Amino acid sequence: MIHNHIANNICPTCQKTSQPLLDWKFSGLNNSVFNYTAKFYECVHCGLVYIENISEEKLSIFYSIECDYHDKEHFDIKSPENVRKYQFYKDFIEKENFNYTQIADIGCGRGGFLLWLEKNGFSSKCIGVDVDTKSIPINNSSVLFYNGTATQLPFKNSTQSLLTYFHVFEHIKDLNLVLQEANRVLIDNGYIVIEVPDASRYEQYPIGTAFWFAIREHIYHFTANALCNLLNNNSFEVIKVEKELLPTPEFEYPSLMIMAKKSKNKSKVIFNFEENISLFLKKSKNQLQNQANMIEQKALKYPTLVFWGCSSEFFSLLPLIKCKNIQICDSSKLKQQSSYNNIKINMPMNVDKNSYLIIAPYLYNKAIKENALALGWEEESIMVLI
Repeated sequence: MIHNHIANNICPTCQKTSQPLLDWKFSGLNNSVFNYTAKFYECVHCGLVYIENISEEKLSIFYSIECDYHDKEHFDIKSPENVRKYQFYKDFIEKENFNYTQIADIGCGRGGFLLWLEKNGFSSKCIGVDVDTKSIPINNSSVLFYNGTATQLPFKNSTQSLLTYFHVFEHIKDLNLVLQEANRVLIDNGYIVIEVPDASRYEQYPIGTAFWFAIREHIYHFTANALCNLLNNNSFEVIKVEKELLPTPEFEYPSLMIMAKKSKNKSKVIFNFEENISLFLKKSKNQLQNQANMIEQKALKYPTLVFWGCSSEFFSLLPLIKCKNIQICDSSKLKQQSSYNNIKINMPMNVDKNSYLIIAPYLYNKAIKENALALGWEEESIMVLI
């Protein structure tokens, strides 16, 4: 088992030398922990791309104060798209005959997967753990929910048979500590299932100019090789790897799913990564700068720029904009109570309609544009970011 402290030039997953790649300016509302310049590193050995200079403490502040997952349609546990995803998760697990095995879902969010399992023939006990108390459902079923973190699980030693981590590993700084904790609570030959976005296929499913790297809380961008190395280095033997395209309410995403067993044996599974994540990151940053340059040109012709939508893309784009005459609006009442660099977030109806409008979110731009036209903006005064 490896030490928790990782030098900044050592790859956190394969332990070989990594190298600085580029700087990326993030931002956020009020005194966000993301008002900083992220330093991206890459490992040429396993393909991992990661942010080196953010701490676990800052991430914890984000999830406890800034995070609004509990309020997003993306995490709607009853949406048909998420239900289809739950079915895939269930099939993935049941192929290994885990029908009668207690499952503990770490980072369970609203508990959608476990609640769906309960209603769809899963035969064993289900437990959910999440750090976000706003998301955890009030117990109204046989599913047990606990507040906890992936590095401090609320279980005794050697008590769990199957741990699942769906979209957790890309969010946590110290992955070795996460796997050490998993090792502690798992029985001998217990299993772990991990799902992360498949960074090697980002470019095949780009969604928008900078979508994948603009998700500020995603500090790791994994290849299968990187994740398998991480598991091998922490006493887990990789059993199977699957790549799939899975749905969400707004888009489909490339999924990387791995099952591993607590074992001293090392997996012989090694993947050659063909897509170069670092090249796509550089391309995304250049495209983002090109968008900023186009917006600056519009600022020469209009008295005011208005940005509609405080999205992840917006928080990567705005640090590149030099124009000072800016207004920001968002339909979220919560965001309307906030500000960006002392610029108040307005209701859409309260901003200047003679301005040039930039619609920032990639996912909701069609609906926002319809609303903007209805409020009085002219078609030629609107830019939709793609």
